[in-house]
Amino acid sequence: MPDGSEEQKEWNNSDLKDYLEQYDVARYKSNGVMVVNRRAVRDGLAARDAA
Repeated sequence: MPDGSEEQKEWNNSDLKDYLEQYDVARYKSNGVMVVNRRAVRDGLAARDAA
């Protein structure tokens, strides 16, 4: 994920989905709302940082 709030503001839902899929983080619905698993996102960020 880009560093800096200005770059992040340009992202849309599709960009986030595509990025998270690189780290096997899938979105899913919970009570009708699209969400991602916090632990999976954290693990994906850790994998990115370790690379």
